[in-house]
Amino acid sequence: MINPERPPDSLINEKIKLFNVVKDRSQYRDSLSFWIKKLKLPKLLPKQIPASLTDDDVIKKTNKHGVYAFECGGDALYIIYNKTHQFNAASLSHLSDQNNTASTLVFFNMPFALFDNNGTILNPGSLTYSGVWANKRIAELLPLNYEPRQTEPPIDSTLFKKIDSILKTYIAGHNIEKAYLHFDKPYYAAGDTIYFKAYVTNPLYDLSTLSGILSVELISPANDIYGAIKLKLIDGMAAGDFALSDTLRKGNYRLRAYTNTMRNAGEEYFFDQYLSIVNVPAIVSQPGKTTHSAGDKNQTAKLSLLKPALNKIDVQFFPEGGNLVNGVTSKIAFKTIAPNGLGAAIKGTITDEQGQQAGTFASQHLGMGIITLKPMAGKRYQANITCNDSTKAIFDLPETTDTGYVLNVNNSDPQNIRINIIAGEQNHQAQINLVAQSNGVIYSCTAVKLANKNFTTFIPKNTFPDGIVQFTLFSANGEPMNERLIFIRNPDQLNLKMGAESPIYHPRQKVKIKLIATNKDYQPAAGNFSVAVTDESKLPTDEDNESTILSDMLLTSDLKGYVERPNFYFNSKNGNTDTDLDVLMLTQGYHRFEWKQILGDKFGPAVFQLEKITTVSGIVKTTGGKPIPYCKVSMLSVSNVFFSLDTIADAEGRFVFQHFLVRDSMRYIIQATDEQVRKNTLIEINDVKPPKLSGNKNAPDGNIKESDSLTPYLNFSSNFQREQLKQGIGKQVILLKEVAIKGKAEKKYLKHSDNLNGPGMANEVITADQLPPGCPVLTDCLAGHLHGIQFINGMPYYERLQTLVMIDGIQINAVSSDQHPKQTPEPSVADIVNTLSVNDIASVEIITDASLAAIYGVRGGGGVILITTKRWGDDSSGGSNFKPKFAYYSPVGYYKARIFYSPRYDLPKINTTFPDLRTTIYWNPILITDKNGSASFEFFNADTKGNYRIVVEGIDDKGSLGRQVYNYKVE
Repeated sequence: MINPERPPDSLINEKIKLFNVVKDRSQYRDSLSFWIKKLKLPKLLPKQIPASLTDDDVIKKTNKHGVYAFECGGDALYIIYNKTHQFNAASLSHLSDQNNTASTLVFFNMPFALFDNNGTILNPGSLTYSGVWANKRIAELLPLNYEPRQTEPPIDSTLFKKIDSILKTYIAGHNIEKAYLHFDKPYYAAGDTIYFKAYVTNPLYDLSTLSGILSVELISPANDIYGAIKLKLIDGMAAGDFALSDTLRKGNYRLRAYTNTMRNAGEEYFFDQYLSIVNVPAIVSQPGKTTHSAGDKNQTAKLSLLKPALNKIDVQFFPEGGNLVNGVTSKIAFKTIAPNGLGAAIKGTITDEQGQQAGTFASQHLGMGIITLKPMAGKRYQANITCNDSTKAIFDLPETTDTGYVLNVNNSDPQNIRINIIAGEQNHQAQINLVAQSNGVIYSCTAVKLANKNFTTFIPKNTFPDGIVQFTLFSANGEPMNERLIFIRNPDQLNLKMGAESPIYHPRQKVKIKLIATNKDYQPAAGNFSVAVTDESKLPTDEDNESTILSDMLLTSDLKGYVERPNFYFNSKNGNTDTDLDVLMLTQGYHRFEWKQILGDKFGPAVFQLEKITTVSGIVKTTGGKPIPYCKVSMLSVSNVFFSLDTIADAEGRFVFQHFLVRDSMRYIIQATDEQVRKNTLIEINDVKPPKLSGNKNAPDGNIKESDSLTPYLNFSSNFQREQLKQGIGKQVILLKEVAIKGKAEKKYLKHSDNLNGPGMANEVITADQLPPGCPVLTDCLAGHLHGIQFINGMPYYERLQTLVMIDGIQINAVSSDQHPKQTPEPSVADIVNTLSVNDIASVEIITDASLAAIYGVRGGGGVILITTKRWGDDSSGGSNFKPKFAYYSPVGYYKARIFYSPRYDLPKINTTFPDLRTTIYWNPILITDKNGSASFEFFNADTKGNYRIVVEGIDDKGSLGRQVYNYKVE
């Protein structure tokens, strides 16, 4: 060991240098002699000093997960390993002997040697060995009963490079994005506003910089789009909302969100969540009694699940890895599905075709469980099911094979994944390969050489990111054979802590909350968050059934199938949660891509491209349908904001416009720039339709039955909305009454009318069949039908007031032709109207009556001209003669989110007389932590007493996710 009497060389040299300077002074001569003697002492003593060491003496924890420090306080460590477990003092002087098989001396070149859970030294230069370890004779030091892990042969680099290259090519052409919406509350009432914040990330959960637009749709129970908005993504985030009509039919609505590139993966990978919206049932009065209308009975509220008809259940069986191999003990996961799509509890026995019992089983969570079976060749097996209501059923187990492989993955250890591969008796492949990928990135590739038909290996969990990992077993020629999913739960996510000045507050009292965000190493995390505060007494929440940023991003967004109660796997404190999650992985399929498809080069290019900005594209053709190459095309606004843009079509007549004003009120005409060319052109706009509203994977969440337990919430919501309207701060949407159109011809041409009074409600209606054919100037065609409206210098007037002109619901604003110099390019209203051909008009509605114009406010004081253009099929000939020389384009503008109203009771002029019945107390979609990981927010409680719930969710700048729930009381 190191001589304890000899200080470190650095100290000795420093002291000798000091006392050499003052050696002429008598009082320092002995000091110099003392340190020179210390220098001459041997660094190592010829005899070691025995000391009993514990783990805590030599191993220390570090601030990094899974990394430890090894140190001996500056001493060398003398190690002897032999059968007698006795130290031999003489062996210290024979470290270099070839016959030394037991002794090693370890010197520390640094204060600490760092190592991980596998014992791997992370800073190899920290240690120097002398003795048997230096001679690489580690095997002789292993326990006598040690069985070495099977040697992994070198990976087939050609095969691995092929798999890796093809996967990277696929991912590069099919950008993966994930969308998640954080809502202000779990369910709503008609008249409420749905507030949300959108997070869009890449596969590693960094906020995405790829897409610039997010489409969000509210879908009705009848599978119609009730509302749709486009949000402009800034650094992968956006805020939005939907104001619900107070007459909205109750039911289970869906809120769907996706970027254009997400459409390549299919609707299964959109964000798609059910939201229950409640309303007061309609009342039907009959003589002598009052009843609920049909279908409204007991449908006031609540998320209570329909009772499944257990006698019609379906049970699916999933052998681990995909194969049930004869003679090999295997796990078979099963999933029981009731008619409503939800899990159902069962139990049963396994028997062979002769009725001999081979095992028993029972579901452990939401109808899922594990069967352990060692199938024998020549036998068939069946599961005899018994449901909770004693209903019985019989299902056949999957067929067995002699040639397959069993891929067993044990994920129970907190540090390592144990993988055991067992081959069937008829397998003769010398080498196979195991590949593990997550979100399109290969993290592990292992060559497998089966000795005695068996192979075992271990992979550290910190090799992978959080989330789903797919293990695939490939044959020697690269054919995928077995697949197994596991879920990795490393401590990589954010640690969020919230604190208030008091756990108990009073109604209308100001509450200030401080948020602290730290990363996995407990260092400050700068992130972007959203926060919702609700009155949980009025909005009871089933946390296990929630969709959260963790359950959605890490779990359900990567799975094609339905996951029941997803937050259970992240919220539950049950010790069996990880076991239940592993069973879920056994019963779910990973379908972002199929190995066979991409390895066979059978995937095409992405159909839907990245959408960073709004663009409009189309093709310019002759009236005969032939593309016009290199045609100059113009885009001209016909709105109150003038804007024009030119472009040139390519060799196939295709054109694209981008970087133009995008507002809901903007309307553009697209036409060939040259007037002579325009006469013989046909402009077709590429109509990008939204995804079809087909069935969605979360359909079982729509199978709910409403009960009376949420009636207090519905009552509070109704009362709150009435109070808001009284105070002039209501945002409720009130639907206008629809006007019936009786005439068949008018109904045909007015079906797209934007008349606020109702289609056809005007002083005069001129339909397409009434307009003179071939009339070159539309304003001339309308002469005699304008009821006193006149065009003067290109501007329409009625009784000296300017007339409102609208084309397809868009107001046309311009200036008189004598009010601007000739060089100014702005057209007059007549100029814009006359760009329309009479053949393109469906109807013109003239309003001069004050009672009809009143709905347009001050704008309608001079009368209103409403022009509706034809859509395909409006023409009597079925559209075959409808050859538009121009095209209208109305962009869907970026939606600007409403500001959530939160009263300030500390302001002197605030009205405090009305009752505060808010259920969402506070909503803030933008909460940013600073460099210290800190942020704060404040709000005022409502009048209601009870439990209040704060939910914070978000992402930091390193792609770590965070969610925290905090509760306090109002008394």
